[in-house]
Amino acid sequence: MKFFRIVGAFAAVATLLQLVLVTLVAANYLTLDGNWLRGVAFAVGVVAALLLPLGGSAALIRSLEIRGRKPRRGPLFAGLVALFNGVALTGLFYLLPSPTTAVWSGGSRLVTLQAAAPTDPTAPSAPAAAEPSSPATAQSNAVEASRQALKSVLSADDKLSASLTDESAAALGALWMGFLTETFGDSLQQAAGPELWASVHQGLPDQPGLWADPAALEAPLTARGRGFLADVVELADAAADGSGTGPMAWPILPSAVLSATVQGGSDVAWKAEYTEVAMNRVEVRIVEQRWDVRYEDHGWRVHLGDFGDLATRRIAPTTMLIALHP
Repeated sequence: MKFFRIVGAFAAVATLLQLVLVTLVAANYLTLDGNWLRGVAFAVGVVAALLLPLGGSAALIRSLEIRGRKPRRGPLFAGLVALFNGVALTGLFYLLPSPTTAVWSGGSRLVTLQAAAPTDPTAPSAPAAAEPSSPATAQSNAVEASRQALKSVLSADDKLSASLTDESAAALGALWMGFLTETFGDSLQQAAGPELWASVHQGLPDQPGLWADPAALEAPLTARGRGFLADVVELADAAADGSGTGPMAWPILPSAVLSATVQGGSDVAWKAEYTEVAMNRVEVRIVEQRWDVRYEDHGWRVHLGDFGDLATRRIAPTTMLIALHP
């Protein structure tokens, strides 16, 4: 009897741990916000820690009874539940690339319910009190974060890199590298310094005319798009003698959007129309132009277009120079 009590206690502990950990991990990966995140994450935990083990154990015992066996249902049931959850817990820690980070990030999201994970220092922040936020306050966290992300893209904001999807950021960075290389020549590498230069070219082939065919670089650049663009912005600042860069997304903006931005400033982001079309996508409409704002890597990021479309655009050097200098 004492052994069966130990098995029952182990089953209860394993089930509780499984429920907590699966709920936290689910909260880390789910592209939801607000109370929906809590409810769905808990539901996933209940299914994984309770329904599946209980159902599987009951089905296995029933199968034994159909075959004429007469197992002691209580102890065997507890033992199977403990086994299922114990194996599942072990598998969870082996399959996750960083289980500790996933659990901590999931717990933080459940507590704070922010649209971007607190572990992402570059995630767009909430609008400042001075911003015209009255239309946004009645919207979800997704729309709030989308407004701020779009504001960063339309202005000379230092959060530009964090506010774009990896694909858009990679394309914009490749476009700028082509211009900077052609404009500054050998002096560009000298201005960057060895460390920044190596970071910009991380994972790229060492060959002349590297940026002449950006389509060939799509895979390695997109894999680290936001980090790559952040390096390119730093490099552009160094090339411009450290005077700071201007609104670097402007050269790829449609003329109508650019005109509205010049006239309306940051207010344009708050006057745009936002529609939640999926739990991980918000459609934004600004001056007849439609973009997606996507939930990517625990943050809402603007997708300005596909890599092939953005990186191969031919833009007048004068336009690039105007955008480079504030």
